Amino acid sequence: MEPNRDPSPPASGSGFEIRPCAAEDRPAQVELFEACFGHGDGAGVLAWRYDRCPHGVPVCLLGSLDGQAISGYACNPRRLGWDEAGQVVGQTGDVMTLPEARGAGYFSRLDRRAMELVHGRDWPVVFGLPNRQSARIFMERLGWKGVGQLQPWTLVLRSGPVARRERLRAGRLASWLSPLAARR
Repeated sequence: MEPNRDPSPPASGSGFEIRPCAAEDRPAQVELFEACFGHGDGAGVLAWRYDRCPHGVPVCLLGSLDGQAISGYACNPRRLGWDEAGQVVGQTGDVMTLPEARGAGYFSRLDRRAMELVHGRDWPVVFGLPNRQSARIFMERLGWKGVGQLQPWTLVLRSGPVARRERLRAGRLASWLSPLAARR
């Protein structure tokens, strides 16, 4: 799937620069990841995704405004199937922009640049698994096509307050009904 490209104007801010991530960019990338996602293990997560990806070399971009990393994006190779003969496709991920820089078009520029770079690879399709908020941006502003929707599956292992908070991510009704469905 190749997303439609809209001819929207570049983001405001003359100091915005997009560059491929290199090893020396990892500290800035980790800081951005942790600021956007609230994780404390950005270094471990990103090292696996970008430095030790088992299916090939990802397209990984960093957007900086006047030298400060404000946005990042990656498209990782994913092998379909269980053996080495499986087809490799692209999966978008680590879509991140600092809250104070959102809405200015920086990520749109990153997406366009990433897809230009991905186009040169032999991947027949690129897909993403956006959350509710970013799905709208990908489809309405960036021209991606929706091909379906994944529903969350829940296997209840514990029924305490921590587990209930996690189930709330799928919705209030689902959080209450999943323990009942598990008992059946």
